[in-house]
Amino acid sequence: MQKNTIHKLTEYLKRREKKHIIVDFDETLGLIHASWDVWKKELREKLKRIDGELIAKYESGSTILLLNDFVARYGSLARGIILPYIDYYESNFIEKISINNELVYFLKENNSQYNYYIWSSNMGTTIRKFLKANRLNQFFKKIISRDVVTLTKPHPEGFSHIFNPDKHRHKDFLLVGDSLFDEMAARSVGVDYCKLKFSG
Repeated sequence: MQKNTIHKLTEYLKRREKKHIIVDFDETLGLIHASWDVWKKELREKLKRIDGELIAKYESGSTILLLNDFVARYGSLARGIILPYIDYYESNFIEKISINNELVYFLKENNSQYNYYIWSSNMGTTIRKFLKANRLNQFFKKIISRDVVTLTKPHPEGFSHIFNPDKHRHKDFLLVGDSLFDEMAARSVGVDYCKLKFSG
């Protein structure tokens, strides 16, 4: 990761007091090396069996939004196709996951100041395997992965698994991610957002 990028986060936190930092996984904390075009194509082929017209509607659109739309319309029928396939693909076809060393250094150095969480569209098994391999398990209070939620970012559902209205304040949270969907999710739940793109 470029130093000026991590500098952006540290400067942000100097100006705004936070207690909780939510981190995206792929392209933020780590970088998954996999053939996502194959992933998208095979998922779309499987979902055609349920609703070919909906697939056509998203022909040139976001696969993430497509999956959310399928789950919203078809519930457990869609999840019964989507989750096993994604788990299979991430378990067998990820070449490697690069670690964002500068972000990890920041998290370790500031562990006493913040509570850390992961909110990701990847599977929990993928994330936990990465954390274990890099000895990071103990730093994160909760992992909100694809298999935990019904709808993934930019839908705000994942935040409800972290936020306790009896204990927490929205202004104490910061979501750190790399994508428009991360930013949209942060805005939809009323928490601050800091863009931090993996680049190393």
